[in-house]
Amino acid sequence: MRLVEFQETQDIRGVLFPKQPTYRQFVITGPPGAGKSTLITRIHGWPEEGYVDLTLKGWWKASQLTFRPREVHLGLPVAGVSEAQTVFDDAWSEGEGALALELDRIHIPPEPKWIFSPDWRRRYVFEFLLPDPEVLFERRRERARQGTHEVDAELSLEVVRNQVEVFTAVAEHLHRAGLQVYVRRDIDSPPLGFVDDAEGDGATAPTFPEPAAVPKLVARLEQLFLSGDTVPQLKLDDEAVGLREAGRVAHGVGPLRLVLGDAPFHLVPDQPVGRNGSSRDWLLFAEETPAPTLRPFLRIAQGESVVIGRDNEDVQLLFDLPKSIARRHLKIRSRRRGLILEPLDPEGETGLSLLSQERLLDFACCRLQNLAWLNDIFGGPFTHLPAERARDRLEEAMEVLADEPFRMPGTEGRPGSILDLPDDMEPILIGDLHGQVDNLITVLCQDRLLAAIDEGRACLILLGDAFHREEDGFLHDMESSVVMLDLLLGLKARFPRSFFYLRGNHDSFHEDIAKGGVPQGVLFRKHLRDLRGKEYVKRVGDFFEALPFIARNPRFIACHAGPVGSEVPMEMLNNVHDYPGLMHELVTTRLRGPNRPAGYRKRDVRAFRRSLDVDRHTPFIVGHTPLAMGETSWSHVNDIRHHHIVHSGAPDRFSVFARVRGAMVALEYSAESFEEFLQELLPNENGDDQ
Repeated sequence: MRLVEFQETQDIRGVLFPKQPTYRQFVITGPPGAGKSTLITRIHGWPEEGYVDLTLKGWWKASQLTFRPREVHLGLPVAGVSEAQTVFDDAWSEGEGALALELDRIHIPPEPKWIFSPDWRRRYVFEFLLPDPEVLFERRRERARQGTHEVDAELSLEVVRNQVEVFTAVAEHLHRAGLQVYVRRDIDSPPLGFVDDAEGDGATAPTFPEPAAVPKLVARLEQLFLSGDTVPQLKLDDEAVGLREAGRVAHGVGPLRLVLGDAPFHLVPDQPVGRNGSSRDWLLFAEETPAPTLRPFLRIAQGESVVIGRDNEDVQLLFDLPKSIARRHLKIRSRRRGLILEPLDPEGETGLSLLSQERLLDFACCRLQNLAWLNDIFGGPFTHLPAERARDRLEEAMEVLADEPFRMPGTEGRPGSILDLPDDMEPILIGDLHGQVDNLITVLCQDRLLAAIDEGRACLILLGDAFHREEDGFLHDMESSVVMLDLLLGLKARFPRSFFYLRGNHDSFHEDIAKGGVPQGVLFRKHLRDLRGKEYVKRVGDFFEALPFIARNPRFIACHAGPVGSEVPMEMLNNVHDYPGLMHELVTTRLRGPNRPAGYRKRDVRAFRRSLDVDRHTPFIVGHTPLAMGETSWSHVNDIRHHHIVHSGAPDRFSVFARVRGAMVALEYSAESFEEFLQELLPNENGDDQ
């Protein structure tokens, strides 16, 4: 086949594309250095790279393809290798470029069987960005001299030619299989379509079909029939109503008491403190007396549906449903105009009523008590402390760290790097907070958590990087980091046996600690020095150096970034200050991916578990590497069973991991804003009500 220019094109922010596809159909791929990221940036596409394994059945449903236009790396089948490989994996050096491909192992989306079936072949339009190999080689040699991309190390023109050949072969294969594919030689070059060699010199690139009308029809039908317009509105009061057919509850109604079989639940609108309006998400809790340390809940976001029943493994894990609840008992759908509840089992009993005012007051009082308690721990409003009080608090925390409970003993009489926690404490793990003080307050105000921490029944473990905001426009803000530091020190001094902070890479004043070109480590040091003096800054540096790196017990292990790159004795991990390379890995390593070929992988996680003397199925939880925008937790990442990542530093949503019936489960909270709320409800500095 050969390539010819499209006759009809469209201009998207200065770049020519085939005319018919819509903006959100484009998926950009190609070999390293082709210019994919530059193209995506120019057309304002999705900023995160994705990875799609073409050897997997159903790859076309991968979440990485949800947000478009987007750059993706392709996992490809190579002769003699069972797992898919990217073109910069080691397997290619043992093959012969495109000849090593096994194209018949690439799965092709099926054609739609019915009118309403999704047409996966027409959903995406794949652009293969394939520069001339000589041009690409020179471009990547320049990157190699700058040391910005590991994939450019030990590069040769032959390797680049092979990579371009591989992508060319894949593009032609997908085109022949019926997918929408075209090629571009450079960002400023026109798009090129495939034509058969048999066609004459006057042949033009085939036009892509207009976007299918069926998805639009399906969307309209969903709007009409699933929005709740045709479902009767339920009239609720304190008396339970038996539900025999689908009914709708408006978003403004609630909270609700839902009884399934003989098991009571609370169905509560998510209404974050200090945010205008609610998120229109609903939260499902089991009704428990007395209140637990931290109530597990199921979030039902607008547009989502969930079936409550014993066949739903996620729901069963959260709530341990009794046999009085059917295998498929109730379907709950959150739609634009309200919540739709549809009984699924004719024998199942379902009751619905408004939640009593007494229950609502209990929840409100519990949160207010926790807030008042936190205010007392902090020592006043959540702004930075006066210098003298801050110095006293720092010394109190340093005294605790000098002989921190549950630290394994290290060499030369100092505490070790590992926290060896007792199994009877309920762990709650919080990921990178990055200056989001309100997110930490939100967690501490939940249910009976603060009381359980005070009584030693639960422990709160922060996985490092509590400092330095990450949002655009706030990278220079160090005030939130000062408040966070004061709060952490206060919690450590108040709860020495149940509040723990593991070290992350941002727990440093080093000049390399930067985000978006902003030297946040240096700025934090300067801000603290201006507020509290050089000696205080030195002692904060001592605080960073005194932190543990790893938490373990038989039920979980955790650190900031990930495992070290080889199996080492636990004694070395417990004394990482003696091994700077190990220390660096624990706080900076990242999960292996197409753009991180040197990252850690499954075998490293297995070795880390062995080093820490835990079972091979023990959950391993880290922060440091959020995998996708808009998400806050990732379970069993990269097919590594029981390896989870948590992110707690987003300004809108964040997750924590808690132990629920023996399993580590992610709970996602809405971010809250307490400043104005606290000013109204808590005493001022003089102890008078405002």
